[in-house]
Amino acid sequence: LPLATCLAGFLPASLLLIVAYLFMLGSGLLLVEVYLYFDDHISFGTMAKRTLGPIGETLCWFLFLFLFYSLLIA
Repeated sequence: LPLATCLAGFLPASLLLIVAYLFMLGSGLLLVEVYLYFDDHISFGTMAKRTLGPIGETLCWFLFLFLFYSLLIA
């Protein structure tokens, strides 16, 4: 990622990486909060179903499949 943003300059590239890090940190902390809310050991699909309903579970599975497909292509 630093090589892709080097044309923008050091400060904008650093700012972009810090914003991306903060976004990942926030989403990770929210995921931990939802995981600790439930007593039993559950998966992403179960967490999505219990908190967002069946539409959220379907969206979660679609996003997982999209992520794995993207990793397969890369």
